[in-house]
Amino acid sequence: MSNKQLILLNLSVIGGATLIYLLATNWGEMDIGTRFVVFVLFAGIFGVLFVAFLLPMIGERVGEFFYTPPEEVQADDRQRAMAKLAQGEYEEAIELFKKVAKSEPEDRLPVVEIAKIQVDHLHDPDAAIATVQGALAREGWRDNDAAYFHFRLADLLVEHKEDKEQARVIYQEVIDKYPETRHSANATHKLHELDAV
Repeated sequence: MSNKQLILLNLSVIGGATLIYLLATNWGEMDIGTRFVVFVLFAGIFGVLFVAFLLPMIGERVGEFFYTPPEEVQADDRQRAMAKLAQGEYEEAIELFKKVAKSEPEDRLPVVEIAKIQVDHLHDPDAAIATVQGALAREGWRDNDAAYFHFRLADLLVEHKEDKEQARVIYQEVIDKYPETRHSANATHKLHELDAV
């Protein structure tokens, strides 16, 4: 509070207290003209208080509401992981995706990204296979997600381990356990491809 505002506040309080005292002791003796003057003085004191204190506070709040920039949005782990991936910091990206997978266990995408990084960037298909197997070991996936992980595991076994027999078993499991998913049709197609080779 500035010195001017403090002086105005003191004068207003003193003037208001004086007027209240005069009203309390002399109300019955005052004529209509005196009462009008007292009313105008009260209105003046209220006006000074309003202009000096309330109006600036209201203006400040309105200004903050309309003109204060919103708080900077914090990047979440998923965004940071994507940034690390784009920067080529693959191990850091995997760690951040693991945090996302832990905090959002129903979302398969962090696990998918981890396995993809392990195969495409770290050239470690064994780690990718272990990642997908770890996801499959966890219960609670929706059928489409579980079918995806089975299908992905079979693909990894064929592409990187040349384990067609195990892949056949997994493709057949997708067909049997998840017939309503699109992965079932893809697994049928993959079985035909393996049989043709």
